[in-house]
Amino acid sequence: MGVIYMPVCDHCKKKWTWKETVFSKLMLSSSAPCPYCGEKQYASAKTRKRGGIMVLSVIIPMFIVSLFDFSMLFYILFGLIVFFIVMGLSPFYYELSSKEESLW
Repeated sequence: MGVIYMPVCDHCKKKWTWKETVFSKLMLSSSAPCPYCGEKQYASAKTRKRGGIMVLSVIIPMFIVSLFDFSMLFYILFGLIVFFIVMGLSPFYYELSSKEESLW
């Protein structure tokens, strides 16, 4: 998968913290201002493609677990645990771009 690192602003080259990266992702906007220089930063096309894989990494385990006869509480707790693990690790694979890149 590659080297694990935190994202770096494409404009000022400063490394974002885990908290800044998660906050920028939770804003549900296509761009986020760099906390250091204020320039708009976008998720790179590579990052958005990885995002699709991350969604599958939550859905597939839930599908596999659903094949067994567990309680609804177990499904909810299992889903939340997998979701938080994926969200917690995703900033380490996040790349920034100064311009909005085409997905294809």
